[in-house]
Amino acid sequence: MSDRTRPLVIAALTVLAGVGVLLLSFTIWLAADNIAVMRTHEYARAEAVRSERSGYGSTARVTYYAVVVRYNGPQGRRTARIDRTTSHYEPGEVLGIYYKPETPGKAIAGGFMSMWFIPTILGIPGLAAVIAVFFGLWPISPRRSPASP
Repeated sequence: MSDRTRPLVIAALTVLAGVGVLLLSFTIWLAADNIAVMRTHEYARAEAVRSERSGYGSTARVTYYAVVVRYNGPQGRRTARIDRTTSHYEPGEVLGIYYKPETPGKAIAGGFMSMWFIPTILGIPGLAAVIAVFFGLWPISPRRSPASP
């Protein structure tokens, strides 16, 4: 490796490591938020009553839905609304939800796609970047001239 390309390689690997760390940090933040929901909310199986398109995200490819569900809570049969989910549910479809007893009318969808899909999609490339940089690609040994033993 020439003296001219070495700083470029180090800069590229540093940027790759930074992107990987950023993705992993965001993944950990999302996962911690999901775990906090699981610890502080009650879980219930709910039946979808209605699912309506509620708008588009920042990109035109993401559609959000507002879903009305019915579930059995400690106070009897309840209806709740999941405000922003990317999953469309047909009436009668059963899904897992998390709700707080003090606000039983609001719920969070508790399935894999709702809670763990984005952390998974961000975490895998972030972890791959960090592993590639620190365990596979980072130039660990000092430069040696071809004539050195």
